[in-house]
Amino acid sequence: MDYIFIAMDVAKETLVVYNGKSTYTYPNERRLKHLAHFLRKRYRGKEKRLVIIYEPTGPYSVFLEEFCAWKRLKVVRLNPRKVPYLLEVTGQRAKTDHLDAKALYAYHSSVKSISSLGGIMLIGHL
Repeated sequence: MDYIFIAMDVAKETLVVYNGKSTYTYPNERRLKHLAHFLRKRYRGKEKRLVIIYEPTGPYSVFLEEFCAWKRLKVVRLNPRKVPYLLEVTGQRAKTDHLDAKALYAYHSSVKSISSLGGIMLIGHL
Protein backbone atom coordinates (compact mmCIF):
# COMPACT_ATOMS: atom_id res chain seq x y z
CA MET A 1 0.00 0.00 0.00
CA ASP A 2 1.30 3.45 -0.88
CA TYR A 3 0.92 5.65 2.15
CA ILE A 4 0.21 9.37 2.05
CA PHE A 5 2.26 11.12 4.71
CA ILE A 6 1.19 14.36 6.35
CA ALA A 7 3.41 16.00 8.96
CA MET A 8 2.01 18.19 11.70
CA ASP A 9 3.76 20.50 14.10
CA VAL A 10 1.57 20.90 17.18
CA ALA A 11 1.61 24.18 19.10
CA LYS A 12 -0.63 25.58 21.80
CA GLU A 13 -2.94 27.41 19.41
CA THR A 14 -2.11 26.04 15.96
CA LEU A 15 -1.35 22.96 13.92
CA VAL A 16 1.05 23.49 11.05
CA VAL A 17 0.37 20.88 8.39
CA TYR A 18 2.80 19.97 5.59
CA ASN A 19 1.87 17.48 2.88
CA GLY A 20 5.09 17.54 0.90
CA LYS A 21 4.01 20.43 -1.30
CA SER A 22 2.31 23.09 0.78
CA THR A 23 2.09 24.27 4.35
CA TYR A 24 -1.24 25.02 6.03
CA THR A 25 -2.05 26.40 9.46
CA TYR A 26 -5.19 25.44 11.37
CA PRO A 27 -6.43 26.23 14.87
CA ASN A 28 -5.60 23.61 17.50
CA GLU A 29 -9.09 23.23 18.91
CA ARG A 30 -11.35 20.43 20.03
CA ARG A 31 -12.57 18.27 17.11
CA LEU A 32 -10.20 20.08 14.70
CA LYS A 33 -13.02 20.97 12.31
CA HIS A 34 -10.76 23.01 10.00
CA LEU A 35 -8.27 20.16 9.72
CA ALA A 36 -11.15 17.72 9.15
CA HIS A 37 -12.43 19.91 6.30
CA PHE A 38 -8.95 20.02 4.72
CA LEU A 39 -8.53 16.24 4.91
CA ARG A 40 -12.04 15.62 3.60
CA LYS A 41 -11.52 18.01 0.69
CA ARG A 42 -8.03 16.81 -0.29
CA TYR A 43 -8.02 13.13 0.63
CA ARG A 44 -11.60 11.86 0.28
CA GLY A 45 -11.50 8.13 -0.35
CA LYS A 46 -7.82 7.91 0.63
CA GLU A 47 -8.26 7.99 4.41
CA LYS A 48 -6.93 4.44 4.86
CA ARG A 49 -3.65 5.49 3.20
CA LEU A 50 -3.10 8.58 5.36
CA VAL A 51 -0.34 8.55 7.96
CA ILE A 52 0.00 11.51 10.32
CA ILE A 53 3.54 12.20 11.53
CA TYR A 54 3.81 14.41 14.59
CA GLU A 55 5.85 15.20 17.65
CA PRO A 56 3.79 14.90 20.85
CA THR A 57 3.88 18.16 22.78
CA GLY A 58 2.23 17.31 26.06
CA PRO A 59 -1.29 18.61 26.50
CA TYR A 60 -1.25 20.45 23.16
CA SER A 61 -1.32 17.12 21.28
CA VAL A 62 -4.52 15.90 22.93
CA PHE A 63 -6.88 17.31 20.29
CA LEU A 64 -4.85 15.77 17.46
CA GLU A 65 -4.67 12.41 19.22
CA GLU A 66 -8.42 12.42 19.88
CA PHE A 67 -9.06 13.39 16.25
CA CYS A 68 -6.84 10.61 14.89
CA ALA A 69 -8.48 8.04 17.17
CA TRP A 70 -11.96 9.24 16.19
CA LYS A 71 -11.10 9.15 12.46
CA ARG A 72 -9.03 5.94 12.89
CA LEU A 73 -6.04 7.53 11.17
CA LYS A 74 -2.63 5.92 11.30
CA VAL A 75 0.02 7.91 13.13
CA VAL A 76 3.74 7.99 13.73
CA ARG A 77 4.69 9.72 16.97
CA LEU A 78 8.28 10.89 16.92
CA ASN A 79 10.24 11.28 20.09
CA PRO A 80 10.47 15.04 20.85
CA ARG A 81 14.13 14.58 21.73
CA LYS A 82 14.89 13.41 18.18
CA VAL A 83 13.29 16.30 16.31
CA PRO A 84 16.20 18.74 16.90
CA TYR A 85 18.46 16.14 15.28
CA LEU A 86 16.11 15.96 12.30
CA LEU A 87 16.47 19.71 11.89
CA GLU A 88 20.23 19.39 12.09
CA VAL A 89 20.33 16.61 9.49
CA THR A 90 18.16 18.59 7.07
CA GLY A 91 20.48 21.58 7.45
CA GLN A 92 17.91 23.88 9.05
CA ARG A 93 19.35 26.40 11.45
CA ALA A 94 16.17 28.20 12.44
CA LYS A 95 13.38 26.57 14.43
CA THR A 96 9.88 27.54 13.38
CA ASP A 97 6.64 25.58 13.26
CA HIS A 98 6.78 25.49 9.46
CA LEU A 99 10.35 24.16 9.42
CA ASP A 100 9.49 21.59 12.09
CA ALA A 101 6.57 20.31 9.99
CA LYS A 102 8.84 20.02 6.95
CA ALA A 103 11.49 18.19 8.98
CA LEU A 104 8.89 15.73 10.28
CA TYR A 105 7.75 15.15 6.71
CA ALA A 106 11.34 14.68 5.52
CA TYR A 107 11.73 11.95 8.13
CA HIS A 108 9.41 9.60 6.25
CA SER A 109 11.52 9.86 3.09
CA SER A 110 14.68 8.98 4.98
CA VAL A 111 13.48 5.53 6.02
CA LYS A 112 13.52 2.48 3.80
CA SER A 113 10.40 0.67 4.95
CA ILE A 114 7.26 1.11 6.98
CA SER A 115 8.61 -1.14 9.72
CA SER A 116 11.48 1.28 10.30
CA LEU A 117 9.11 4.16 10.91
CA GLY A 118 8.99 3.19 14.54
CA GLY A 119 5.51 1.78 14.39
CA ILE A 120 2.56 3.09 12.46
CA MET A 121 -0.34 2.65 14.80
CA LEU A 122 -3.92 3.53 15.38
CA ILE A 123 -4.05 5.84 18.38
CA GLY A 124 -7.33 4.33 19.49
CA HIS A 125 -5.52 1.03 20.08
CA LEU A 126 -2.78 2.26 22.43
